[in-house]
Amino acid sequence: MMMRLLLLLQVLLLAMPAHAARLVLALEQSEVFVGGSVTAAVTVINGDVSGVPTLTVPEGLQVAFSHQAGGFSMTGFQQTTSVRYTYRVVALEKGDYTLGPVTVDVGGQRLTTNSVELKVVDRPADAESQLWVTTDFLPDTVWEGQVVLYRAQLHARRQVLRSEWNLPKFTGLIPPRDGSLLRRQFEVEGEDGVVTRVDEHLLPRVVASNGKLDQRAAVVVAHVVASAERRRDPLNPFARMTSTRQVTLVGQEAPLYAKPLPPAPPGFSGLVGEFSFDQVLGGTVVKVGDSVPWTVRVEGNGTLEGFSLPPVGDVPGARVYDEAPSVGARTTPDGYIAGGTMPRVVVPTRAGTLTLPDVTITTFSVEEGRYVTHVLKGPTFTVQPGADGTMEVDSFESLDTEVPAPEVVEIDDGPRAAWRGISVGGWAKGTWLSAFVMVAALPGVLMWFLVGWLAAVDRFGVVREAAVVLPSQRLAELPTDLLERLAALEGALRESVSRAGEVPASLAGELAEVTQELQRARYADGGISNDLSERVRSLVQKLEVA
Repeated sequence: MMMRLLLLLQVLLLAMPAHAARLVLALEQSEVFVGGSVTAAVTVINGDVSGVPTLTVPEGLQVAFSHQAGGFSMTGFQQTTSVRYTYRVVALEKGDYTLGPVTVDVGGQRLTTNSVELKVVDRPADAESQLWVTTDFLPDTVWEGQVVLYRAQLHARRQVLRSEWNLPKFTGLIPPRDGSLLRRQFEVEGEDGVVTRVDEHLLPRVVASNGKLDQRAAVVVAHVVASAERRRDPLNPFARMTSTRQVTLVGQEAPLYAKPLPPAPPGFSGLVGEFSFDQVLGGTVVKVGDSVPWTVRVEGNGTLEGFSLPPVGDVPGARVYDEAPSVGARTTPDGYIAGGTMPRVVVPTRAGTLTLPDVTITTFSVEEGRYVTHVLKGPTFTVQPGADGTMEVDSFESLDTEVPAPEVVEIDDGPRAAWRGISVGGWAKGTWLSAFVMVAALPGVLMWFLVGWLAAVDRFGVVREAAVVLPSQRLAELPTDLLERLAALEGALRESVSRAGEVPASLAGELAEVTQELQRARYADGGISNDLSERVRSLVQKLEVA
């Protein structure tokens, strides 16, 4: 009977209504020094929350979600549940700040927390004087479209086991396609003879805007060795137990100013920086119909994304074909280095002296602050007649190739032995032996024939059925991301020019205009207009028909 009463009492307690849902915002402490951190918590009492509440902080503070934990308690006959969401707030600048309120959807109703005050003061002069952070740009005055390096360094005159970096979210700067973060560690000996260990980050960014582009400070959490005591371990008396503590450090704001580019001249390549060009030829004495490699090489300290050589156009006595370029870049302690090769193939069509036009490339020099023109002298070839003389053709369909009949050569292998003294028994023995060898080899011959036949079907059948995807078909749907859309448009346009072999004079002007607009769109804040995308599609379709 008593057990039934206890069960009934428990059911009644669980069925009783709980307290109303509440929200509370609290700080671990109300004052912190610059570079320090404080714990903030949003507690949901008697309520369910979907997701993590968003705690926004004013400028001068930085917040990151840490973890959540739940629990319950009994007050009288009431059960109270709670979920605690913990955040880490880092102080970047001195000042008085207000955090909150935080509004959360709890069980279908909107609840709002209280606000809390946080005071940030200067760091004491003697606090962690052996650890400091510096951040800057290399260089700090640049041009729009230039590649700049963001440098963040942790300087330590005491042992740091590891460090965790939180770099700022850059505004007005975009990552290049090639080249990534370079992290290195080295030591520097000061004038006082004390060695400082430096943990350095070098991050390349392309300047996509102009004006004042100062970036927020970087935050680093250093795990510093507090002490190293001898461990009491009879099996390993030489072992030491190391205790660590976390130290949060904040670097200063990194100043950066970008100047806008002056109006671009016609044919501007879009390259911003210092570049050098040279060319390599596969030979200068060739024959009609030979494929002569002609490669232009480029190296510089700016991004090569979207760069392509200007079209050659019609060349009397030769055809010039562009092949897929190869570009790349890397971040080094000395700066950003990019390089690429732009291969072409020259096919002479008639004998004589062949001189190709000069290659003219216009770039913007950040050192001189002006547009400069690089000229590669057009190579000259001595073209000798080929096996069939000249090769004046308009298309491959007009070639009439006559295959000469093979020459029959009689081979004299010397006098043959006379068939004498062959008995019937000997003939029978040889015939049965040959027949036995043929029958034994028959399965292997059939297997070899079957394997060869399947390989031929697989190779040629798949090739026949494979559909050729044209550049215009790939432009049916474009990515939403700016850089991916630019890459898709530029790649399709470059491939269509290569497929055409030569650009008709009627399309040369339009090609130059569209290429220049794509280069300008790369550094524009407004992205790519639908009109420009349609112009690229239309031009690609025209080049495919040409």
